[in-house]
Amino acid sequence: MRVLQLGTRCNNACVFCAAAGERELHAPAPSAELLLNALDSVPDGETLALVGGEPTLHDDLPSLVRRAKRKVGRVVVQTNARRLAYPSYAESLAEAGVDAIDVSLHGSTEAMHDYHTSVAGSFRQTLRGAANGASAGMSVVVTCVVTRSNFRHLAEVVAVAQAIGAKAVRFQAPRLSGRALSARDRIVAHAELVVPYLKKAVVAGRTHGLDVIVGLPRGVTDFVPYVADQVGTTASEDGPDAEASVLPCRAQPGPAHPALAERRGRIRQTGPELRNILPRLFEPPSRGR
Repeated sequence: MRVLQLGTRCNNACVFCAAAGERELHAPAPSAELLLNALDSVPDGETLALVGGEPTLHDDLPSLVRRAKRKVGRVVVQTNARRLAYPSYAESLAEAGVDAIDVSLHGSTEAMHDYHTSVAGSFRQTLRGAANGASAGMSVVVTCVVTRSNFRHLAEVVAVAQAIGAKAVRFQAPRLSGRALSARDRIVAHAELVVPYLKKAVVAGRTHGLDVIVGLPRGVTDFVPYVADQVGTTASEDGPDAEASVLPCRAQPGPAHPALAERRGRIRQTGPELRNILPRLFEPPSRGR
């Protein structure tokens, strides 16, 4: 798999964001020429992951995907899926050739997810966007960064993922850079506390018919090796992973593009409206799963 970063601009401001420092330093987005050269360097038949920041904020994303599909085997977009809440945009990505979306979901309720993204309303948009992506024919994998604020609810995250049409859920530790490093004490959960809830998530995955993946990026947190020993890991072809190669694409100095919502949301809700948003979530799993 090859990974191509389309810039650091994002419409979330996650409390554990590893790229926050780059945005604060006004890191510019790669030029169109650099992106096209990077795409042309991808070997024929390779899987390509397009990442950010938030890649859907790149106005030329559909055309970049079409260019990539001339030679690559699969195209995966790592996204918070908020822009896909517009069905027409989700359909445009599918028509361009996106095979899969790797959707960031960091809580099972509105209050939990929106706390992590620091943007009120992001939970609803992400759910709708992921569901729209599945309806448009793209494979959906959910990635959840495990923190001190959500580790007790990993099984519920699996249930929400099933309701929006995902085929797998990946749990991974925060990367210790950017905000996660500066706020480590309130972000990173201890291994001994996390593992029992990961085991419950694996059971929930079997119940709901989803693969549950424990991500092991290199050199990240204290609990990763412990999780590997106790739970085990599974590989997935539908998202960027630790073995991926980063394409040689470096931006030149230029105007900055800060995140659209670099502020912390103040709304705290319990999520009782989830039943209205996703009624399928509250239906019992079908037999045979």
